[in-house]
Amino acid sequence: MRTPPRDKTEAAVQALMDLDVRYAHHNVIADALRTILPDLPPLPAGWDGEDGESGTPEQAAQHLAQLFLDAYDNRGVDDPFGLAFQRLARLDRTQEHAVRRAALDAVGEVPGFKLWAEVYPEEGGNGRVALIHVYEEGASVDLKKWLTVLPAHATRREVMIAVESWRHGFERGQGSGRREVRAELRRIREQVLEVLGTDD
Repeated sequence: MRTPPRDKTEAAVQALMDLDVRYAHHNVIADALRTILPDLPPLPAGWDGEDGESGTPEQAAQHLAQLFLDAYDNRGVDDPFGLAFQRLARLDRTQEHAVRRAALDAVGEVPGFKLWAEVYPEEGGNGRVALIHVYEEGASVDLKKWLTVLPAHATRREVMIAVESWRHGFERGQGSGRREVRAELRRIREQVLEVLGTDD
């Protein structure tokens, strides 16, 4: 669970990162941003994060939010609707990246396994939630082929327990499988010997 914001600035940053820019109407988003942006800290001098790769995700979101408002208000741009839509899509991806990064950073690396955070809108309100998927190291990310899944607020200890539980079950299953194969081979061998009428 996130800690409550300590001041108006933190509250504004949290509101920006939780703002529903995927499904809300442009006018609703614009009205919300006009309330949020004045309480955000100024971006660093000379900062250019329009590519979404400079600075923090929160700074990139702030920059994209202002660019969206500029396009929405039709200030010196061609095709303001199309540009506003593009910038909202980038802001949406920035929000998603921030949630994924926070979820994975909270857990850290798990030797021998790969972690991925699936991010989706929180039901019944703004904000995003994530599920941490655990894969074997070197496996490609496939949302249907994970080893185990945990909520994003899971602690590193809980993730390690889940991984070790999976490993124990997998190794036990492999052992059971080998025993079953050997038993089946013995049964087939006995049937063959019986048919041949020989005794070995």
